[in-house]
Amino acid sequence: MTSKNIVVLGASFAGLPMTHYLIKHLPEEYTITLVSPSTHLYWNIAAPRAIVDPELLGKGKDDLFIPILPAFEKYPSGRFTFVQGKAVSTSPETNTVTVQTINESMDVKQVNIEYLHLIVATGSSTAGGDWAFKAAGSGTDVATRAALGSTRDKIAAANRIVISGAGATGCELAGEIGSKYHKSGKHVTLLSSASGLLPAAPPSVGKAAEGHLTKMGVEVRNNVKVTSETKKGDVTELVLSTGETIETDLHIATWGLVPNTSFMPKDLLDGSGWIVTDKYLKTPTHSNIWALGDVTHWGNRGIGAVAEHYKSVSTNVLAAITGKDESSFNEYKHKDDLALIVPLGPWFGRGTGILFGWKVWGVFAWALKGRTYMISMARPIVEEFFCPHIPNIMASKACCSIPPVVTSDYTPKGTYSEIGGLKTYVTGDKNAKTAALVIFDIFGFYPQTQQGADIIAAAGNHLVVMPDYFFGSPMDIKVFPTDTPEKQAKLGAFFGNEADLSKAQANTLKFVPALKEEYKSIEAMAVIGYCWGGKVTALLSGENTLFKTSIQIHPAMVDPENAKAITIPHMILASKDEPADAIAASAENLKNSSNEAVKTRSVVDTYPKMFHGWMAARANLSDPENASEYERGYKQIVNYLQDNLTTAANDVGKPKARI
Repeated sequence: MTSKNIVVLGASFAGLPMTHYLIKHLPEEYTITLVSPSTHLYWNIAAPRAIVDPELLGKGKDDLFIPILPAFEKYPSGRFTFVQGKAVSTSPETNTVTVQTINESMDVKQVNIEYLHLIVATGSSTAGGDWAFKAAGSGTDVATRAALGSTRDKIAAANRIVISGAGATGCELAGEIGSKYHKSGKHVTLLSSASGLLPAAPPSVGKAAEGHLTKMGVEVRNNVKVTSETKKGDVTELVLSTGETIETDLHIATWGLVPNTSFMPKDLLDGSGWIVTDKYLKTPTHSNIWALGDVTHWGNRGIGAVAEHYKSVSTNVLAAITGKDESSFNEYKHKDDLALIVPLGPWFGRGTGILFGWKVWGVFAWALKGRTYMISMARPIVEEFFCPHIPNIMASKACCSIPPVVTSDYTPKGTYSEIGGLKTYVTGDKNAKTAALVIFDIFGFYPQTQQGADIIAAAGNHLVVMPDYFFGSPMDIKVFPTDTPEKQAKLGAFFGNEADLSKAQANTLKFVPALKEEYKSIEAMAVIGYCWGGKVTALLSGENTLFKTSIQIHPAMVDPENAKAITIPHMILASKDEPADAIAASAENLKNSSNEAVKTRSVVDTYPKMFHGWMAARANLSDPENASEYERGYKQIVNYLQDNLTTAANDVGKPKARI
């Protein structure tokens, strides 16, 4: 083999992060070719809701389809090639794959692509028709959007709907239809060929799902399946396994997956068409053909299994290229543990599931998945951050890969007091006219964060308060890195409960009046937030805000739309780990604000050598560079508060002397 080209087939949850990883880690003489029929990532996890009513995804609906190519523009020219098309045949003997290309005019042609290594991540399709639960038709985003719209229109028009297949997809779809149309007179029937719903889970989980769906008016029928289907004008006639014949306006089949492997040699597939791999996820007979994701023979398909596949294949391909033998490979350890979260519509608490052998409460299923179908995970996958198990609550590479670093040398200068029912760290001048509300990161009270509060208080002559919005239950630092399903579930539950953003906003609205009642000298306040607290800070800085100025420090979940809503002078201190495009867009929105104070006095600054968390719980102050940038950051904060908070209280135009 003379080619130094690595070919990746498939650009979804497995193929995209694999391609980014290889470009960044392969020697410069190697090239990557990515083949996919679509130029967009389709977040099909949200398909049951997108099919029925995408507006219920909120702002996330715009991330249902995300362009994948802009994220590759940063790489050196010549290293990456994208081919829009589908593989139609593979020749292991000549190390070539034949691709039928697709362009905007839908003209097709075939091209042969040589490979040194072939990585197959083409996934699977639904067996029951093109309802858009997976990429539809030709596989392009245009075709899938059309299928979504078509299915949605058919559901809206039908008075009688039969859903066959009572796995997660069937139950979720029934829940979405039942929630939206429960008062419309539509009759929805869900058929299960098993003795209950969600047959892969324990019976109690299926019974919980049936209870929720029945309350919505969905008719559930167990131990029955469709044996034949005949279209008669506008009516579909279904013959059931019981011998009964029923009529319906619409039949949606949600059962079964079909592997997208028609292009692979038959001797590399099992009897059902899945690619057979060894414990290193390469084919037993061809050491340069690899597979990951749904397409493998291992089973337990879904996004939850991708991370372990990715770890093995990425490690092993690099090892093979550098001439290492299998003793250096990462062995894939398959697990059949069932992890199933099934929301049943958008209503609070409607859902069920199983994690680690335990039945999931409805409120947990709703919090983790039911609110937005985890659509916030989509953009990080496109933009090369890969953490597929966890909702992207943190929106930063560091939040999933860098554990907190705690120093024990610093003794906090403040005291604790109860204010508005919250345990609160209080530091600084208790007779000050100015106060700063500090919202910590998910790890709660930490010496590094408290030291920052003490610096702000002492240097600016402010009262600084840091309330405990987690009521004594911050995220355990032992959860990081989130390298086990148990840790990932714990983090997901935390963001659905203690770290719920709406709770933090509500707590602030109660806390500030109580603070001002306790410290009557306060005339003006700022709000400062780290990471998760930075997101809360942005949300507190809009219309009718309680604050005169606000500061986000290495913020999580950066959304440029939040910047558009800000009505007070605002500062963002970002690290290299926050999404640069979102930071830049936020800066542009602040600059273009119709509010003169926001437009002229807002500041956005990036610390290019610093990591996410360098000014809070993750700060490693024993490292000289981190300590120096920590000090510089707090000087910048103090100066900004002097210009935008102290002057607001004193009603003078001149800021205090700068430090």
